[in-house]
Amino acid sequence: MKSIFSIFKSIYQRVSISNEEFSVAKEEITTMNRNAVLVLSFLCTILFIILCILSVITDEHTFRNNTFLYGFVSLFSLAIFAIVFFIKKTPRYHIVIKIAMYTFMTAIFFYSIFIGVYRLQKNYAVSFFVLQFATPIFFIDRARKMCLFTFIMTVIFSALSFRTKASELASMDIINAACFFPLSLFSSVYLSKLKIHQFNLSRLIAVERDTDGLTGLLNKTALTRKVSDALEKTGKGILMILDCDNFKGINDNFGHDVGDYVLKEISFHVKNIFREYEISGRFGGDEFIVFIPGTDDVQYGRAKAKYLLEKINTSIFLPEKTSSIAQNAEVSIGIAVGSGEHISFGSLFKCADNALYEAKSMGKNRVVVAQDLLSFVQDEKDTD
Repeated sequence: MKSIFSIFKSIYQRVSISNEEFSVAKEEITTMNRNAVLVLSFLCTILFIILCILSVITDEHTFRNNTFLYGFVSLFSLAIFAIVFFIKKTPRYHIVIKIAMYTFMTAIFFYSIFIGVYRLQKNYAVSFFVLQFATPIFFIDRARKMCLFTFIMTVIFSALSFRTKASELASMDIINAACFFPLSLFSSVYLSKLKIHQFNLSRLIAVERDTDGLTGLLNKTALTRKVSDALEKTGKGILMILDCDNFKGINDNFGHDVGDYVLKEISFHVKNIFREYEISGRFGGDEFIVFIPGTDDVQYGRAKAKYLLEKINTSIFLPEKTSSIAQNAEVSIGIAVGSGEHISFGSLFKCADNALYEAKSMGKNRVVVAQDLLSFVQDEKDTD
């Protein structure tokens, strides 16, 4: 007996997913569960509305006895759909989706138990067995939770069937439920592992595709895409272009290892100073971009840029001072601020690039804000 338990434990450990892997894929799991609840609750709403209408207009005895039940299930499904559809992403978003998922599953299981045990007492409860097997296909959660949920439903079904149905039918229902439960357990564990591995692989590919190898920030392609998407959603933002002063001289005088060190240190400060929702990346060479979406507060953008400049000046030091290069790293920052339907990544970039050029011409190691964005955009439209 002990050896059989060890075999099952070994199999479970091989096919189960670790907590770390599950946590990494939490966002994708929540999205998939949300979509599954939306689709299934919508279909249930439509189906049970049709059944409710048929129960009213038909003389069929089976339909007429279930009018109230069909109406209740359709309203319940509609309520679940509305809650999940309109819920906004908050710190408790994942919990709300999980509660909605288990509430919906519980309702559907209880419906199948009621029909299989009380309404169709002279037939096998086929719908319950289908749900046992199908639930892990549509929803994902930690395997032990899904298995516990299915086990509880199986025990409730078996107890009610044993108490209500004829002994022969009840025995077959219990046997079928006992046979389908291991299948449900296996499919829950295996499919969860398969889907979570797929989520994590897709995430890894996306990260490698969008990440600059040296600094760990976004690369040029990802920057352009994310800034453009943010502008479409918010319609305003602050774009900063940061360029390392005398970078060619750093490479020529101290070697590329020191140049790479400077770029890594700049990216370190960019990551620490700007928040998670503020988009930052390496645009190419020694040029970095930071985009702050949803605001046109020029004072906020200037203050953040000056703080970044100060941090770089006081913490990144070169091996020695030369006639053309200071001993601490220096950067120039050009800023463009804009809002309105005609604002695009290209127009903001050109304005910020002009401001960066002005910062360079004024002696470098300073922040300059472009003040003429609106006229620039208008001129660009007239030219087009």
